[in-house]
Amino acid sequence: MKKSLILLVAAIMLFSMLSLLSASTYIDDGKVHIFNASNPVSGVLFIDTNNVTGPGSMVEIRPGGSIGMWLEAHHYSQVKMSGGVVEASVEANGYSQVDISGGLIGFWLDARDASQVTFQGGTLDGPFRAYQNSAVEISGGTVVQGFYGRDSSRIIMTGGTLGDDLRIEANSHFTMMGGQIKDSFYAADNSVLTLVGSDFRIDGKSYDYGDYHFSDFWQEITGTLADGSVLDNELHFWDETATLQLRPIPEPATLSLLALGAWWITGKKGADRRTGVILDKTC
Repeated sequence: MKKSLILLVAAIMLFSMLSLLSASTYIDDGKVHIFNASNPVSGVLFIDTNNVTGPGSMVEIRPGGSIGMWLEAHHYSQVKMSGGVVEASVEANGYSQVDISGGLIGFWLDARDASQVTFQGGTLDGPFRAYQNSAVEISGGTVVQGFYGRDSSRIIMTGGTLGDDLRIEANSHFTMMGGQIKDSFYAADNSVLTLVGSDFRIDGKSYDYGDYHFSDFWQEITGTLADGSVLDNELHFWDETATLQLRPIPEPATLSLLALGAWWITGKKGADRRTGVILDKTC
C-alpha cells in the first residue's frame, strides 16, 4: 500500500512537471517581448539568441507579469524585470544580461558563464550566486538569503540588503561600498573582499587602509561604509590566500562613487555585447 501511494504521488508530480514544461515559452528571434498581466507564462521561459544574427532577444517582465516556473537567459539575450513574479529561479548564462529593478523571484538568482546581472530593487526570496567570470552589481532591493561568489566572479555592492552570509572563494572579488549584510563575511581560496569606507576596526582594534591576510581567522569587523551604512559583521577567513582590502572613500565621495559605478557597468557590459533591438509587443 505504501509503495503504491509513493508511485501514485511520483506519477502525479511527473505529470504536473510535464504539463508545465509543455506550457513553456521559447524565445529566439532577436525581438523584444513584453510580459505583463495579459500574457502570463505558466511554465518555463527560455530566452536565447542561437539562431539570430545581430541583436539579441530581449524580454521585459513588467508589473503583473508572471512566470510559472523558472526563467533562463542564454547567448547575449537580455532580461529586464521591473515587476511581476518569477515563481522559481532566474538564471543568466553565456554573456546574457539580466537587470532586476522590481518584482519577486521565488527561489534563487544565478549569474553564470560571463553573464552580467544588476539587482536594483525587488525581492529575491532565496540566495544570489555568481560563477564563471560573471559580473554582478547590487544597488538596492532585498535578497532574503545570502550571496555566494566563486570562479573569478566580480561583484560590487553599493546598496540593498543581504539577509544572510556573504561567501566568496575561487578568485572571486566582492567590493562593498554600501548596503547591509545581515550575517557574516566568509572568504577563502584567493578571493578578495574590498570594503570602502572609514573607521575600520577588527575586534575593537583600529586598522589602517591596506591589504590584510589572515589564517583560520574569525573576528568582528566594524566601520562605516561609503554610503554611510554601519558595518558590524563577523569576519571569517579560512586561509591566508584570501585578501581583505580596506579602502578610503574617494573625494568628492558622490562623484567618485558614480564614476566608479559607471566605469564598472560600461566596462563589463561593453565587451561582447550585441546592440540594438527590434520591438515586438505581440508576445
